[in-house]
Amino acid sequence: MNIGIVYQSGKSLLGLIEIPFMTRQNFLILPNENKTNDKAPDFNAMVRVAGNFTQLGGIWNKTANNEKKTQYKDLTIEHPFVGKMYLKMFAAKDDEIYKDSKEVDRKVLYNIVYSTPTKREDDNQFATAQTQYRQQEQEHNGIPVVHVDAGEEDELPF
Repeated sequence: MNIGIVYQSGKSLLGLIEIPFMTRQNFLILPNENKTNDKAPDFNAMVRVAGNFTQLGGIWNKTANNEKKTQYKDLTIEHPFVGKMYLKMFAAKDDEIYKDSKEVDRKVLYNIVYSTPTKREDDNQFATAQTQYRQQEQEHNGIPVVHVDAGEEDELPF
């Protein structure tokens, strides 16, 4: 299920997540300049609370264990009502546009996808989440659903 996007605004990367029955959540994506080991996130997802930024979650660069070695991002966030959410970020199509609150067109860089947790391994979760996203996209456009193989993905422009 596609629940959000990442787009560029000036020099900043911004995320937007809309969880059904919850409020829209905007967040800022910053490189993790204090990364001390390989398990630490590559980026921090920050949210403004009472005028100050606090960490909402972390983002890790990942490579799928598939034929094309597809690049994607893992996003883990802590939500006060939902708990920990494990999300995937897939590169958006070149022509995807988001109209922000000031009616300015912003190019979508990533789509944020939620997939129901399973006991599958990470690479299978990646394939499942990406396939579900592509199928939902096709259904939304009235195109019959077919299996879609993972494609090449772009890295964040830092």
